[in-house]
Amino acid sequence: MFWIVVVGMLLLAGAFVLYPVWRGSRDRDLENADTAPDLQMNVALYRERAADLE
Repeated sequence: MFWIVVVGMLLLAGAFVLYPVWRGSRDRDLENADTAPDLQMNVALYRERAADLE
């Protein structure tokens, strides 16, 4: 029982630390999606590969 509580607390602490980092990077990607040529190229390549698989 003790170890279950310890692991649960560690997972919860990790979620509180990592979620804002993940959310911030996701927000930056969305803000820069129209102006970032590398992201546009990645989207174009993804769509091209998806079309090839169909």
